[in-house]
Amino acid sequence: MNRGFDRVRHEQVVSRLVRMHSVADCLPYEDMLDVSSEFDRFARNHFSHLKGLDWHDACPAYALGLMTFGTYEMPEDADDLQALWKELCASELDWFRAQIIMLDVWAWLNAHPNDRATEQ
Repeated sequence: MNRGFDRVRHEQVVSRLVRMHSVADCLPYEDMLDVSSEFDRFARNHFSHLKGLDWHDACPAYALGLMTFGTYEMPEDADDLQALWKELCASELDWFRAQIIMLDVWAWLNAHPNDRATEQ
């Protein structure tokens, strides 16, 4: 039985395939932190204003910013954070740009205390 082309179903499938993954998908270990939907929205919106970056390279910076919030400070801990970046984050993004994203993440988290991640 030929049902024909289901445009709505097709658009749903394509939407799922091209949608940006959650920041939780960019963490070094699956289910490492509980990432709020508000934080995901922030990250996607923030990323949409950045030029010349690929989500798969920038997403680990959002994840590392979320993981390190309240534990590290910049510039004091920049060397330690850079070591974490190199060790945990599979990204082509240079450390300088990753730091900028992380600082923006920390600023956002300071302004939105209810959206901070919790360990699983």
